[in-house]
Amino acid sequence: MPTYVSNPEQVAKTFEATAKAFGRLDVMFNNAGTFDTAPFDEVSIENWKKLIDVNLNGAFYCAQAALRVMKQQRPIGGRIINNGSISAHAARPHAGATPSPSTG
Repeated sequence: MPTYVSNPEQVAKTFEATAKAFGRLDVMFNNAGTFDTAPFDEVSIENWKKLIDVNLNGAFYCAQAALRVMKQQRPIGGRIINNGSISAHAARPHAGATPSPSTG
């Protein structure tokens, strides 16, 4: 079901539809992410907000919606897996709106 993870209403509808179709939700794998290819000092405010909306807010919206479903099902529970990028450990130039190694 195509969903913009940056839109909390769409996320809620997706998880509600999942619970309705399958009766429960046992695993949610948070893997949405995006980045800007511009150098850090050239990333626009608009693009920065889109990055945060997908990479941070989207992960929150999905985990929150998944937890709501998992708390209502019997037996209660499930697993939420938040996948992170290798960029958190080895920054790449112009990826993830991070400074390149030569500039920062």
